[in-house]
Order: sequence, then C-alpha cells, then structure tokens
Amino acid sequence: MYQKVTRYLLILISSAATAGEINEFKDKFMTLRAYAEVPSYEIDIKSESSGNEVVWMPNIRVLTGVDISLNDFPIGGGYAWANGTPPGSAGIYGNTNYQDYRLGLTLKSFHADANYQTYDGFYVNNTTAVNPAFGGGYIQDPNLAAVNISAKGTFILNPDNFSYAAALGQNARQEASGGSWLIGFAVASTSFASSNYLIPGPFQNTYGQDQLIKNVQFYDAVFTGGYGYTFAWTQRFFTSLILDVGLGGEYRTYGNGVTQTNSGGTSTKADILISTGYNGDTFLIALVATVDDTTFTTSSLQIPQILGDAKLAIGGHF
Repeated sequence: MYQKVTRYLLILISSAATAGEINEFKDKFMTLRAYAEVPSYEIDIKSESSGNEVVWMPNIRVLTGVDISLNDFPIGGGYAWANGTPPGSAGIYGNTNYQDYRLGLTLKSFHADANYQTYDGFYVNNTTAVNPAFGGGYIQDPNLAAVNISAKGTFILNPDNFSYAAALGQNARQEASGGSWLIGFAVASTSFASSNYLIPGPFQNTYGQDQLIKNVQFYDAVFTGGYGYTFAWTQRFFTSLILDVGLGGEYRTYGNGVTQTNSGGTSTKADILISTGYNGDTFLIALVATVDDTTFTTSSLQIPQILGDAKLAIGGHF
C-alpha cells in the first residue's frame, strides 16, 4: 500500500536578544543544519473510573532533512523527507498514510508555532493489556483517521536572559546561563474517527458511558505559562530546558455512529523542549527533543494527544 511521504516545514524569523550573552552570529551569512528526526504521535483513551487505557499509534517513519536561517534577512526554512519503511513493518503495525506540516516563528520576545497533521491507519501499542487473548501482533484499525490543527504563541518576558532561537534552532548562541518566564495561548481543532469502536477488546465496559464512541471532535483554547532556562556550560556547550503548562476550555462533539453528544469541558496542556549540544563559531551539533501533550475529556474519558520528536542536527554558521 502506498504510504504518503511526510514533509516537515520550519520557518524561523529570528531576532535574538542583543545583550552581551546572546550571540546572533551577525558576522555570518546563514546557519545550515542537516538532521535525522524521529517523530511520534499518540492517542491515549483512558477510563476515568477504572484507569484502563487504549494507546493508539500510527506507523510513521524516520525523517531526514535540512533547514536554513539567513542572518542578514530574518527568514529561513526547511524540508524533510521520509525514509523507507523497515522490512516487515507494515505486517506488524499496519500501514499509515500521513502528512505532517509544522511552521515556526521566533522573534526576540515571542515564539509561535503551528501544526497540521493527518494520519490514516493506527495500531494499539498496548494490545496485550487491551485484549490479553489477542492472537499475537497488534490490534490494527486501517480506518482510524486523526486530524490535528493547532497553533501556539509564547511571550518571552526576559529575552535578554534567555534566547528561544538558541535553544530551538541554534541560529543564535547563548553564552551565559540564564532564563525567562513564559506566558502564552494555544488553540487547536482535533478529531479522531473510525467505523469501528475506538475502545476495542473485552474491557470496553470499564470505560463508562462513553465506551462505544467511534468519533470525537475537540475545539480547545488554553492559556499557558512556564519557564525557559539555558545552562551555558562553556561559551559553546549548552543545555536548554523549556516547560509550559496550561489550562483552558473545550467544546466537544462525539458519538457512536448513531447519536452525537455536544458539550463543553476543560482541557490541559504540557509542552517540553530539551536541547543540548555544541554551538561553535562555525560547527554545531545538537540533540533537540520536544513533547506537546494536550489532554481532552468526555463525560467518562480522558484523551491525551501526544505529539513529539527527537532530532539530531549537525551543521554550521557560514
């Protein structure tokens, strides 16, 4: 079966802090990175009463890509392509057709990102817990489709002490340890739908009144707050940590293929970024990992959606 190639698009518009500890590489023309990336996506459907859960995951591939930012012109971009599926992977996990587009904007005091992802075809990663009698392999649902459209903006309250651009894209360098409080706002439209039940297996009746759901649609808006900090071990070696958490409201509609329920509720959000590496005058190498966890709710369920990736980037300033 044909598996759609995933694309990753990153746009960086960078104007880092001008304090002495932030080096913008103004004597260079551009920052170029080549990278290998392991993306991840996960839908957890949890029973609020029993604690049982179903963990749906798509069969997605490692990416290889490049990105570039121009120092004299505050704009850049990137592109990644999917590597081949490992032999036998489709037989074990099923096929997933997917698209993955991500945009980012980084200014001195503000960072924004937007995501658009579609996935068709999932497997249950915890099959043995969901159905202990299942005869080997993983429960698969080629009809399960997920769509996520989201955007988030974050204000850096003390940009002279903390560079978001240095932590995320290494097109700036923070040369002294420092941090900043962060505040922001996030919105999303997220849906999961199948012709089958989203909760398979013999323990379906432990998930409460929403145990027969086949489709869910959430619209949420969340206020976030957090902190970012960079440890400058030396002028060139660094480790950066960013943590955001948030609480907001959601409008939801979900059903079992016969009836639909519409109601309001609350959603929570937690975002983490960890990056570490070497950012020299010419050469750079960095490991960057991100997690975006938004938890939706129904009357009897909690449904975390977890987006993540781990990226190893190698490049330089030219």
